[in-house]
Amino acid sequence: MKRGKFFITILAIALLTFAPGIVSMAPQSAGSGEWKKNNIGWWYENTDGSYSQNSWQKINNVWYYFNGSGYMQTGWIKLYNIWYYLRTDGAMHTGWLKLGNTWYYLRTDGAMHTGWIQLSGKWYYLDSSGAMKTGWIQSGGKWYYLYSNGAMAVNTTIDGYYVNSNGAWVNNASGNTSTATTSGTTAGSSVSVTTISSNVTRDWTEIMALADSIYSQYYNEIKAMHTGLNEIRAAAGKSALELDETLTKSAIARGIHMISYGYFSHYYNNELHINVTNSLYNIDARAENIAYTTKTSDTGATLNLNWKNSSGHYANMIGSYTKVGIAYVPNDKNQIYGVQLFK
Repeated sequence: MKRGKFFITILAIALLTFAPGIVSMAPQSAGSGEWKKNNIGWWYENTDGSYSQNSWQKINNVWYYFNGSGYMQTGWIKLYNIWYYLRTDGAMHTGWLKLGNTWYYLRTDGAMHTGWIQLSGKWYYLDSSGAMKTGWIQSGGKWYYLYSNGAMAVNTTIDGYYVNSNGAWVNNASGNTSTATTSGTTAGSSVSVTTISSNVTRDWTEIMALADSIYSQYYNEIKAMHTGLNEIRAAAGKSALELDETLTKSAIARGIHMISYGYFSHYYNNELHINVTNSLYNIDARAENIAYTTKTSDTGATLNLNWKNSSGHYANMIGSYTKVGIAYVPNDKNQIYGVQLFK
């Protein structure tokens, strides 16, 4: 890894670009393999005779998870404290899911959602078990009413109590009250997250929810960094990279995790952490640049320039990739953590 002036100025390091032979937890896309079954269960044999173990695999655009023995899993599974649901045919479920009399919501990356979520302009609340709530609930010290379909009531009177445009019950009809906030997201208004507090223990469910919020609030900064990156690639005669939403949220989650647990490295607890977020987000990022610096009016441009001036980082920036995820994550010390993930 290259150090020197770049390391001194913004304390960034470069990740080795993954070689094909390096073992990774990243999900793999299947070619023309074959499903096989015995008295224990199903597995998928790749064309070279290998099969996935303890990992995701994408087969015909559908994600499956295979256990340590290589068998396809079904039902609920928990990975890195995140719950996923696999249908009876093994396919990873996304969107609304009804089991018995309970509704759950699985995000586009398959992760079970908890807390507030806005879908098609309506707010819903899912408790810590993932179950969609109905009726009166208390959140962030305020009361809200959720109809039988889970949608939050707004600007109406329920059981003689008025709820305002943010969905919160107020003592009068003026509707003047603050909104409810949970895990960095706000019901009934714009996202309230501005910075990520340092050295705060957060599980991956909270980190991924915060990543969604950061993505929404700082998209303009992220897009500007993306434009700058593609300008650097164009100058080197390379084609532009697509800004991928899932890769970007994974990159943001990496930044949040570093801030939360007070470290700055590609490794955490001796584990290459790109493999962790690859598994959580069902992606296969192959290279990573990280950095942090004091926030200025052009922080994104500064990060891109310093990455460009470091040979290891620059090699990733102009590498043979097609997509990129970019993080712009502010902490409570007036610093910005930047992450680039390439695939």
